[in-house]
Amino acid sequence: KLNVNQLRAAKNGLTATETAVELINDLLDIARIEGGRFGFTFNVGPLKPVIDKLYNILKVKAEEKGITLTLGELPDSVTMVLDPDRLEMALENSIENAIKYTNPPGDVRVTFDVSEETVVMKVIDQGIGIPKEQQHRLFTKFFRAPNAVLLQTAGSGLGLYLMKSIVENHNGTITIESEENVGTTVIITLPLAHKKEKDVAQQKQALEQKAQEPVEPELPQPAPQINDQNNLSQT
Repeated sequence: KLNVNQLRAAKNGLTATETAVELINDLLDIARIEGGRFGFTFNVGPLKPVIDKLYNILKVKAEEKGITLTLGELPDSVTMVLDPDRLEMALENSIENAIKYTNPPGDVRVTFDVSEETVVMKVIDQGIGIPKEQQHRLFTKFFRAPNAVLLQTAGSGLGLYLMKSIVENHNGTITIESEENVGTTVIITLPLAHKKEKDVAQQKQALEQKAQEPVEPELPQPAPQINDQNNLSQT
Protein backbone atom coordinates (compact mmCIF):
# COMPACT_ATOMS: atom_id res chain seq x y z
CA LYS A 1 0.00 0.00 0.00
CA LEU A 2 1.32 3.42 -0.98
CA ASN A 3 1.70 6.18 1.58
CA VAL A 4 0.59 9.78 1.02
CA ASN A 5 3.89 10.92 -0.49
CA GLN A 6 4.05 7.93 -2.81
CA LEU A 7 0.47 8.52 -3.97
CA ARG A 8 1.27 12.16 -4.64
CA ALA A 9 4.39 11.20 -6.62
CA ALA A 10 2.42 8.62 -8.61
CA LYS A 11 -0.29 11.18 -9.38
CA ASN A 12 2.27 13.76 -10.49
CA GLY A 13 3.96 11.17 -12.68
CA LEU A 14 0.66 10.25 -14.32
CA THR A 15 -0.14 13.91 -14.97
CA ALA A 16 3.28 14.47 -16.54
CA THR A 17 2.82 11.42 -18.76
CA GLU A 18 -0.62 12.54 -19.89
CA THR A 19 0.73 16.02 -20.67
CA ALA A 20 3.58 14.51 -22.73
CA VAL A 21 1.16 12.31 -24.66
CA GLU A 22 -1.11 15.30 -25.33
CA LEU A 23 1.85 17.33 -26.61
CA ILE A 24 3.01 14.51 -28.91
CA ASN A 25 -0.49 14.02 -30.31
CA ASP A 26 -0.89 17.77 -30.90
CA LEU A 27 2.47 17.96 -32.67
CA LEU A 28 1.54 14.99 -34.87
CA ASP A 29 -1.81 16.60 -35.73
CA ILE A 30 -0.09 19.86 -36.65
CA ALA A 31 2.42 18.05 -38.86
CA ARG A 32 -0.45 16.27 -40.63
CA ILE A 33 -2.42 19.49 -41.13
CA GLU A 34 0.60 21.40 -42.45
CA GLY A 35 1.40 18.50 -44.76
CA GLY A 36 -2.16 18.20 -46.05
CA ARG A 37 -2.42 14.74 -44.47
CA PHE A 38 -4.82 15.30 -41.59
CA GLY A 39 -7.38 12.97 -43.15
CA PHE A 40 -10.41 15.23 -43.34
CA THR A 41 -13.56 13.39 -44.44
CA PHE A 42 -16.20 15.90 -45.49
CA ASN A 43 -19.88 15.10 -45.75
CA VAL A 44 -23.11 17.06 -45.72
CA GLY A 45 -24.81 16.87 -42.36
CA PRO A 46 -26.40 18.74 -39.46
CA LEU A 47 -24.25 20.58 -36.91
CA LYS A 48 -26.58 19.92 -33.96
CA PRO A 49 -25.47 16.30 -33.23
CA VAL A 50 -21.87 17.51 -32.89
CA ILE A 51 -22.92 20.26 -30.48
CA ASP A 52 -25.24 18.03 -28.44
CA LYS A 53 -22.52 15.40 -28.03
CA LEU A 54 -20.04 18.00 -26.78
CA TYR A 55 -22.58 19.51 -24.41
CA ASN A 56 -23.37 16.17 -22.80
CA ILE A 57 -19.66 15.47 -22.26
CA LEU A 58 -18.54 18.90 -21.12
CA LYS A 59 -21.57 19.65 -18.94
CA VAL A 60 -20.31 16.97 -16.54
CA LYS A 61 -16.83 18.53 -16.42
CA ALA A 62 -18.34 21.95 -15.82
CA GLU A 63 -20.54 20.70 -12.98
CA GLU A 64 -17.60 18.95 -11.34
CA LYS A 65 -15.81 22.31 -11.24
CA GLY A 66 -18.85 24.29 -10.12
CA ILE A 67 -19.32 25.98 -13.49
CA THR A 68 -22.73 26.43 -15.13
CA LEU A 69 -22.63 25.53 -18.85
CA THR A 70 -25.62 26.74 -20.86
CA LEU A 71 -26.33 25.95 -24.51
CA GLY A 72 -28.32 28.20 -26.82
CA GLU A 73 -30.84 26.92 -29.33
CA LEU A 74 -29.49 25.49 -32.58
CA PRO A 75 -32.11 24.41 -35.15
CA ASP A 76 -31.92 20.87 -36.57
CA SER A 77 -32.06 22.42 -40.03
CA VAL A 78 -28.57 23.96 -39.74
CA THR A 79 -26.66 21.87 -42.26
CA MET A 80 -23.11 22.26 -43.49
CA VAL A 81 -20.30 20.44 -45.26
CA LEU A 82 -18.23 19.19 -42.38
CA ASP A 83 -15.95 16.58 -40.93
CA PRO A 84 -17.84 15.90 -37.68
CA ASP A 85 -14.89 14.37 -35.82
CA ARG A 86 -12.40 17.09 -36.76
CA LEU A 87 -14.83 19.92 -36.15
CA GLU A 88 -15.70 18.38 -32.80
CA MET A 89 -12.02 18.63 -31.83
CA ALA A 90 -12.00 22.37 -32.50
CA LEU A 91 -15.29 23.17 -30.81
CA GLU A 92 -14.46 21.00 -27.81
CA ASN A 93 -11.21 22.91 -27.35
CA SER A 94 -13.02 26.25 -27.27
CA ILE A 95 -15.62 25.17 -24.69
CA GLU A 96 -13.13 23.20 -22.59
CA ASN A 97 -10.81 26.21 -22.39
CA ALA A 98 -13.71 28.38 -21.24
CA ILE A 99 -14.45 25.93 -18.43
CA LYS A 100 -10.79 25.48 -17.53
CA TYR A 101 -10.05 29.18 -17.14
CA THR A 102 -13.28 30.22 -15.40
CA ASN A 103 -13.22 30.14 -11.62
CA PRO A 104 -16.23 28.75 -9.75
CA PRO A 105 -18.92 29.75 -9.38
CA GLY A 106 -18.96 31.00 -12.95
CA ASP A 107 -20.90 30.72 -16.18
CA VAL A 108 -19.96 29.57 -19.66
CA ARG A 109 -22.50 30.23 -22.41
CA VAL A 110 -22.59 28.85 -25.95
CA THR A 111 -24.81 30.80 -28.34
CA PHE A 112 -25.71 30.49 -32.02
CA ASP A 113 -26.74 33.05 -34.62
CA VAL A 114 -27.95 31.54 -37.90
CA SER A 115 -28.27 33.51 -41.13
CA GLU A 116 -28.91 32.39 -44.70
CA GLU A 117 -25.24 31.64 -45.35
CA THR A 118 -23.51 31.14 -41.99
CA VAL A 119 -23.83 30.00 -38.42
CA VAL A 120 -21.96 32.02 -35.81
CA MET A 121 -21.10 30.17 -32.62
CA LYS A 122 -19.93 32.14 -29.58
CA VAL A 123 -18.34 30.64 -26.47
CA ILE A 124 -18.62 33.25 -23.73
CA ASP A 125 -16.92 32.81 -20.36
CA GLN A 126 -16.28 34.76 -17.16
CA GLY A 127 -12.70 33.59 -16.94
CA ILE A 128 -9.32 35.12 -16.33
CA GLY A 129 -9.15 36.66 -19.80
CA ILE A 130 -6.09 37.30 -21.94
CA PRO A 131 -3.81 40.31 -21.28
CA LYS A 132 -4.19 42.89 -24.04
CA GLU A 133 -0.45 43.04 -24.70
CA GLN A 134 -0.41 39.28 -25.35
CA GLN A 135 -3.41 39.03 -27.66
CA HIS A 136 -1.39 39.50 -30.85
CA ARG A 137 0.16 36.09 -30.13
CA LEU A 138 -3.15 34.25 -30.14
CA PHE A 139 -3.23 31.26 -32.52
CA THR A 140 0.55 31.03 -32.65
CA LYS A 141 2.24 27.77 -31.71
CA PHE A 142 3.01 27.18 -28.04
CA PHE A 143 1.42 30.45 -26.92
CA ARG A 144 0.01 30.50 -23.41
CA ALA A 145 -0.84 33.75 -21.69
CA PRO A 146 1.14 34.46 -18.49
CA ASN A 147 -1.97 34.36 -16.28
CA ALA A 148 -2.96 31.01 -17.83
CA VAL A 149 0.47 29.56 -17.11
CA LEU A 150 0.23 30.62 -13.49
CA LEU A 151 -3.30 29.27 -13.08
CA GLN A 152 -3.10 26.04 -15.05
CA THR A 153 0.37 24.61 -15.56
CA ALA A 154 -0.70 21.73 -17.84
CA GLY A 155 -1.18 22.51 -21.52
CA SER A 156 0.73 22.34 -24.78
CA GLY A 157 -0.09 25.82 -26.07
CA LEU A 158 -1.10 24.24 -29.38
CA GLY A 159 -4.86 24.07 -28.91
CA LEU A 160 -5.73 27.45 -30.43
CA TYR A 161 -3.43 26.84 -33.39
CA LEU A 162 -5.12 23.49 -34.07
CA MET A 163 -8.57 25.00 -33.57
CA LYS A 164 -7.90 27.75 -36.10
CA SER A 165 -6.48 25.29 -38.63
CA ILE A 166 -9.53 23.01 -38.40
CA VAL A 167 -12.01 25.89 -38.62
CA GLU A 168 -10.22 27.37 -41.63
CA ASN A 169 -10.24 23.98 -43.34
CA HIS A 170 -14.04 24.23 -43.09
CA ASN A 171 -13.80 27.65 -44.79
CA GLY A 172 -14.68 29.25 -41.49
CA THR A 173 -13.15 31.98 -39.37
CA ILE A 174 -12.33 32.31 -35.69
CA THR A 175 -11.70 35.44 -33.65
CA ILE A 176 -11.26 36.07 -29.94
CA GLU A 177 -12.36 39.04 -27.85
CA SER A 178 -10.95 39.14 -24.34
CA GLU A 179 -10.41 41.37 -21.34
CA GLU A 180 -8.21 40.33 -18.47
CA ASN A 181 -10.11 39.47 -15.27
CA VAL A 182 -13.42 39.92 -17.12
CA GLY A 183 -13.70 37.06 -19.61
CA THR A 184 -13.25 35.84 -23.15
CA THR A 185 -15.54 35.33 -26.14
CA VAL A 186 -14.53 32.94 -28.92
CA ILE A 187 -16.40 33.65 -32.16
CA ILE A 188 -16.50 30.87 -34.76
CA THR A 189 -18.21 31.53 -38.09
CA LEU A 190 -18.94 28.56 -40.34
CA PRO A 191 -20.53 28.47 -43.81
CA LEU A 192 -23.77 26.57 -44.28
CA ALA A 193 -24.25 24.00 -47.04
CA HIS A 194 -25.51 25.42 -50.30
CA LYS A 195 -29.13 24.70 -51.10
CA LYS A 196 -28.61 23.21 -54.56
CA GLU A 197 -27.21 19.68 -54.72
CA LYS A 198 -24.78 20.60 -57.51
CA ASP A 199 -23.44 23.53 -55.50
CA VAL A 200 -23.05 21.33 -52.40
CA ALA A 201 -20.97 18.84 -54.39
CA GLN A 202 -18.69 21.64 -55.55
CA GLN A 203 -18.46 22.97 -52.00
CA LYS A 204 -17.45 19.54 -50.73
CA GLN A 205 -14.86 19.09 -53.49
CA ALA A 206 -13.32 22.51 -52.77
CA LEU A 207 -12.93 21.68 -49.07
CA GLU A 208 -11.34 18.32 -49.85
CA GLN A 209 -8.83 19.96 -52.18
CA LYS A 210 -8.03 22.69 -49.65
CA ALA A 211 -7.42 20.14 -46.87
CA GLN A 212 -4.82 18.37 -49.02
CA GLU A 213 -2.81 21.52 -49.71
CA PRO A 214 0.40 21.81 -47.66
CA VAL A 215 0.56 24.77 -45.27
CA GLU A 216 3.67 26.86 -44.78
CA PRO A 217 4.93 25.84 -41.31
CA GLU A 218 4.93 28.64 -38.79
CA LEU A 219 8.03 29.27 -36.72
CA PRO A 220 7.07 29.02 -33.03
CA GLN A 221 7.54 32.04 -30.81
CA PRO A 222 9.36 31.58 -27.50
CA ALA A 223 7.17 30.09 -24.80
CA PRO A 224 6.81 31.90 -21.47
CA GLN A 225 8.65 30.39 -18.53
CA ILE A 226 8.33 30.57 -14.76
CA ASN A 227 11.47 31.47 -12.82
CA ASP A 228 12.39 30.36 -9.33
CA GLN A 229 10.38 33.17 -7.73
CA ASN A 230 7.24 32.13 -9.70
CA ASN A 231 7.40 35.38 -11.66
CA LEU A 232 6.88 35.23 -15.38
CA SER A 233 9.79 35.99 -17.64
CA GLN A 234 10.00 36.02 -21.41
CA THR A 235 12.71 34.10 -23.20
